[in-house]
Amino acid sequence: MRGNVLFNAAQLKGKLIPWLAILTVIVSFFYVAQPVTAAVIVASGQVTDQANAPLAGVQIDCLTGENNQGSSSIATADASGNYSCSIEGSSLADGTPVSIQPRSFEGYRSAQTQNFIWSGTTQTINFQYQIAAKTVNISVFYEDGQLVDNVQVTAQPINLVQGESASQVQEDFANGSGDLSMSGGEWIVKADANFSETNAERYPWISITAPIKVEFANDSTAESVDLEFVVARSEQKVQVTLLDASGVALNSGMVGDAYFEGFSGKYGSISTSRKVNPTTGLSELYLLPGVWKVSALDAQLTGQSFDPATATFVVSDEPGTHNIGTIQASVNVGQLSGTVTVGGVAMSNVEVVASNVDNGNRTTGNTGATGEFSMANVAYGTYAITVNNNSYIPTQSATATLTAANPTAEGLAIEVEVADTIITGSIVDVNNAVIENVPGTVVVKGETVEFTAPVEPDGSFELKISTADLPDDQMQLQFVPQPGAEVFASETVAVPVNPNSMVQANISTSTDEASISGNITNFSGEQLDTELGDKSKIMAMDPTSGAVETADVAADGSFELMVGPGEWTLVPQLNDTEATVLPQNTSSISVDVVAGDAKTTDVPMYVEAGTVEVTVTDPNGAAVVEAPVLFTNLPALQAAALETGDPVDQNKIIQIA
Repeated sequence: MRGNVLFNAAQLKGKLIPWLAILTVIVSFFYVAQPVTAAVIVASGQVTDQANAPLAGVQIDCLTGENNQGSSSIATADASGNYSCSIEGSSLADGTPVSIQPRSFEGYRSAQTQNFIWSGTTQTINFQYQIAAKTVNISVFYEDGQLVDNVQVTAQPINLVQGESASQVQEDFANGSGDLSMSGGEWIVKADANFSETNAERYPWISITAPIKVEFANDSTAESVDLEFVVARSEQKVQVTLLDASGVALNSGMVGDAYFEGFSGKYGSISTSRKVNPTTGLSELYLLPGVWKVSALDAQLTGQSFDPATATFVVSDEPGTHNIGTIQASVNVGQLSGTVTVGGVAMSNVEVVASNVDNGNRTTGNTGATGEFSMANVAYGTYAITVNNNSYIPTQSATATLTAANPTAEGLAIEVEVADTIITGSIVDVNNAVIENVPGTVVVKGETVEFTAPVEPDGSFELKISTADLPDDQMQLQFVPQPGAEVFASETVAVPVNPNSMVQANISTSTDEASISGNITNFSGEQLDTELGDKSKIMAMDPTSGAVETADVAADGSFELMVGPGEWTLVPQLNDTEATVLPQNTSSISVDVVAGDAKTTDVPMYVEAGTVEVTVTDPNGAAVVEAPVLFTNLPALQAAALETGDPVDQNKIIQIA
């Protein structure tokens, strides 16, 4: 019955209707014979534009389970804008979290994700898309200027205020360029491989451009911005199989994220992420030579984590496939314990928070009657531990690193002071008008403590301090701008020290910058260029305020920094393994400027004269990854100075870490 049946025109003559009837019966027979897959409809509704007209073609992700790790599907709005989210299976357990996530749609602002708990009843959820007047035009290049085939660009809204809503915008560009439509507000835009792609050959590169922040007015006016991202080609394909604590590969079919964080001698800190292959548990992707660490989020890893000591690996510069083998998770058995005191007195019933410095995951606990706290079943990693209470200010926090070899950190001491004074104010210009969108921090320093608070987008700040460690009757309030800021504090502000008080103080700023320019040279005064490699920078630090400014070093070794008033220390930064120079002790290279100055100074550096190779091993002779190593000529200089009776020349000190 399933074989091919052939007819010619003569045979069909006069027999068309009967044969059609027979074929209809056959087709109907086979249709009825096909199995029907059961499905649960969790949500349905209509997608419209701002005028309530149907929007056809909008895709909607239907996700279930904790952290969206359960079954999922994609629904598409039909010509009438109607959609239906169905999840395979005969039933869905009551209490299962469900997330209905509308995707970005060209020319419109994304609608807001809707979450609910399944109780056996299909939810009616309608989505309305608003026309987006804001556009980000994006181009993604290789280092040689060629556009990249196949790249995913994502825009994530940040700093939403009460009453605002915005959703992630994400698109794949087949030829390396395109645009994203979005609403007003602040966004972080990044370019990377498609997160869900398991075919490594599609993305033989790593993005080396950090995410870029863009900001649009919160109105309906048309605005656009052009962004460029750069990726570096890779010749190193890395394979690694991630296992849970039982030794089973992450192939549950509900695989979440695999995160790869690395450090390249040429590009610095870089990172990417992928879905693990749900069939094989294999992660396969292109990485750059350097030191890498992998972590993952998966339903199989509940109560488990990867030990950073075993999840760290090195990718050499050898082209080809690098099979790292297997990396196995461990059951979370880490423990953190210690005490919290205020003025030497134990604090009871205060929440303590341990934040993983790599992934931001938080573990919490409360202090007992004697100020002690203890947290069990903590994942391996490095943690910053402090209190979570607005009435107190930490004056001493704690850090701890938990590994399989050292899973316990005890005796952690956290000290706090009562926040007895609040300083409020704004960043203003020379006319005392408030300046908005000034990135920076306000600071008050004591002899042993420092209090800080961020400047809000509207130019205001609120700084809570403890006067217990401020010895004088006045404190100096400073504004420290972020690198690249175009305003600088005219001077510090003297604020009276009055316990249990509210203090109001504005900080006046100026846009009158100064410049520091010069060249990178050797100690004979000859200008250096190719010796510096690529991507070299010069950094200026103001030790008094903590402000930092950076500028690129040009191909000919010249530089120009725009800074505010102050005494600035210059530090060259070499980010290229091809560089053949060594920085001297830069603490003596300082430049004092006032507003409007144009100062010139050269920064001398040593040219390499040789290479030293070192392997660090443990007592068993096994190589130790990421072991800190310091090379310095200081002991030799000190020995020579003792012989001659002369002081050590600070400019001749070399330290390489």
